[in-house]
Amino acid sequence: MSLQGSLSDINLADILQLIATSRKTGRFKLERNGSIGYIYFDKGQLVHAELADENLRGESAVYRLSAWKEGSFEFQADEKAPTISIKRAFPTVIMEAVRIIDEWELIRKKISSEDMVPLFKDIGTDQKRRITLNTKEWLILSKIDGIKTIKNIAYDTGLSIFEAAKIFYGLLVNDLIELKRKEG
Repeated sequence: MSLQGSLSDINLADILQLIATSRKTGRFKLERNGSIGYIYFDKGQLVHAELADENLRGESAVYRLSAWKEGSFEFQADEKAPTISIKRAFPTVIMEAVRIIDEWELIRKKISSEDMVPLFKDIGTDQKRRITLNTKEWLILSKIDGIKTIKNIAYDTGLSIFEAAKIFYGLLVNDLIELKRKEG
């Protein structure tokens, strides 16, 4: 069974559901703007995914690939996964992907691109005394240097781009940072 098409014509989650329901084994190859991702099934079970240019594997890769609204896909039957990086059941992973896509919609209102560079804002002493941050927020703040992008900082901290963007969103909403376009 070979299946191919455009992600602008059909939602990836719907295609994945078809493969899971029909209990197929094979590999999806997804392409968009030079990026290539893979999602593997074994007898309808989601077992592995990867997005090499963003160094994502497992569920993080599924979440990122599920957000693609454009590009192409091709399913090649009987292609085996090189490894198993996903243990949770398909419905659980897809429901999480849908939740993350919804959150991305909100985040995108403040952060148009992961290639934005965060900068500290000047804040008054009174405001500094009211700031309470968790460990991940401190970790993110420690990497802000006026040069690194959100994507760079996510990679440096070992957080997914989504996790990092969520933290940056909170920092923006609380008026602690601002974003600028990457130079060059």
